[in-house]
Amino acid sequence: MSVAPTIAYLLGAPYPSRSRGKVLLDAINEAKDEVKHA
Repeated sequence: MSVAPTIAYLLGAPYPSRSRGKVLLDAINEAKDEVKHA
């Protein structure tokens, strides 16, 4: 997991183009949605 996208998001900075990670908040929300649908 890459924390660079999350740090950039929190600082309001542009998303690092070379990063393959996701913003941690998005990943958490996706996990919550999966649990609700299960």
